[in-house]
Amino acid sequence: MGLFFNYNKTGSGVDKNAPEKSRIVVFFEILLRHFWKIMEVNMLYSVFLLPAFFAVFGFLMLSGVAMKLVVSILCTLAFFVVFGPATTAVFKIMKNYSTERHVFIIRDFKKGFTENFKKALPVGIVNLIVYISVAAAVYIYPQMAKAVGSDLIYVMMVLSISLGIAVMMVSFYAYIMIAVTDISLKNIIRNSIVLTVYEIKKNLLTLLFVLLIGGFFAFMALVNTFTMVIYIFVPAAVLIYIISFNCYPVVKKYVIDPYYEKIGEKNPDDDDFDDEEAVFTDMGGKEQPIDNTKKSKRGKTIS
Repeated sequence: MGLFFNYNKTGSGVDKNAPEKSRIVVFFEILLRHFWKIMEVNMLYSVFLLPAFFAVFGFLMLSGVAMKLVVSILCTLAFFVVFGPATTAVFKIMKNYSTERHVFIIRDFKKGFTENFKKALPVGIVNLIVYISVAAAVYIYPQMAKAVGSDLIYVMMVLSISLGIAVMMVSFYAYIMIAVTDISLKNIIRNSIVLTVYEIKKNLLTLLFVLLIGGFFAFMALVNTFTMVIYIFVPAAVLIYIISFNCYPVVKKYVIDPYYEKIGEKNPDDDDFDDEEAVFTDMGGKEQPIDNTKKSKRGKTIS
């Protein structure tokens, strides 16, 4: 017998014709079911984010200008190289979790990293350049506005933030398509821009949750630097899970499904199949529960 459940008594199974659950219910069911695995993915992802930490640490803590520059530059270059492929690998895993596919964390991460390296590398580099530029704009433009005495400079800051938000939303789709399709990078970027605009309401909602959760953890770090230890376990993988859960269905609907319809084949991601072709009939929800706690009468033993 388990700690909380009685495993000697079976249920009636899952009825495949049962009413379909709402997306929000499915979201939390998957998240809670795989939460510890998602934390493992976050820990693996954190290893590839370490170069950024060492770059900042080296610049702030090392003595000697030459040593600061060498360590910071080398670590920054390493981070720029691994960021895109590692992020794509996490998207690949989170896409599988969000669609309830089997996941082998190390194998899938390695496959997502190596097979998509060439496409993911430039996307990651562009992302980092834009995000660093936005951070710099938020820091510099207010100071310039005070020094010059003109509020018009804040317009530049707003434009920079808007660009960063646009690039972030486009990246939602870019990483997913890099991870799950074989189309060219040029078409991936084009499709990502189109889907970002076409599903703007859904994308803004996804962005809102990403910013709220990301902002919460950033605020915790500002209040107490030691809380950054939590970053090893969350929230990066959880944020990518949210993005994958909301955005992959859009990619599937407008990019993947039309491709399979065009070539006259079935999308491997579709679970449905004709009952006529089934060897066995799904009796989920129809079986009579079996209670194994009742002792059965033994017959006579013939020796």
